[in-house]
Amino acid sequence: MSCVQPCLPVLPQPDDAELSEEDSEDEGDEDEGDEDEGDEDADDEDDEPDPFGSLGGDDKQVATMCALMFDWMGMTKATWVSAEEVWAMLAVVGKDASVPDFGKVKQLCKDYLDRRMERIDMCPAGHVAYIDCSHPLLQAPEFQNAFETSCRVCGSPRYLPPRRLASGRWAPRKAVKQFYYQPVQFWLQDMFRVPDNAEHLANDGGGPPGSVRKSNGYKRKVLDNPAMNQDHRNQGLIATADNIPCAKNKNSSRGVCPCMVRTTMKDALGLNVVNAHMFALVPDQHWVLNAVTGRLRRQKTKLRS
Repeated sequence: MSCVQPCLPVLPQPDDAELSEEDSEDEGDEDEGDEDEGDEDADDEDDEPDPFGSLGGDDKQVATMCALMFDWMGMTKATWVSAEEVWAMLAVVGKDASVPDFGKVKQLCKDYLDRRMERIDMCPAGHVAYIDCSHPLLQAPEFQNAFETSCRVCGSPRYLPPRRLASGRWAPRKAVKQFYYQPVQFWLQDMFRVPDNAEHLANDGGGPPGSVRKSNGYKRKVLDNPAMNQDHRNQGLIATADNIPCAKNKNSSRGVCPCMVRTTMKDALGLNVVNAHMFALVPDQHWVLNAVTGRLRRQKTKLRS
């Protein structure tokens, strides 16, 4: 169990220009082309304008159509190409004649990810994430890795060797492996906004016998911890991870390790997946450069969950 305060620091944001440039350059130069991924819904920051207002048409209707399409993409692992055909069918069903074109909807999803999700370089063996931890207790050199170019543990390089594209130009620098990170800050804020949840989030140690809040670990890390017990909103979070294939076939060549986190609310609420948050998604493959052909290929690595 880890202890987290409400105002959590956000990890350093990768260079968006570099990421977008890498994606566009590498797409035609890899053995297995990267497919755009079906992602989340639009940005819903309280201090931001309604993201659907800029799309035109009836906001509520457009939001419903986007939710249906993004949900379908997530369930079927569809690409943007197939999703465009689905959006065309949804636009026909829609009553509003001013339904936005697919390009605007796709940009809406990408804008959301730029604000809510980060891609962070990591060691292919999972030893190091190339970030600088901001917590006062994690200021030792081994927790400050944002500018490292190789793993402190195994020595594997952070970036692929320089390579030329088919056009003859040098390819942008590309990380050997990245994982997706979604900060817990927004999720915790949403949890406190729900009245039925807020009353169970107080860290006062109350709970039925046998619950996490009655454990010695919770008492030591939360109730007796001056960094946590000064405010009843400070949360002790429970994290878990598991390796799963990307398809129904368990022998699939590609897999991911979703990392979930939940609060210490009573089990009836805390164990409900609706109240959980996926804060990281780690692929089980990394990029390697073929020294003969100069092309990229994916190499599978066993994840440690």
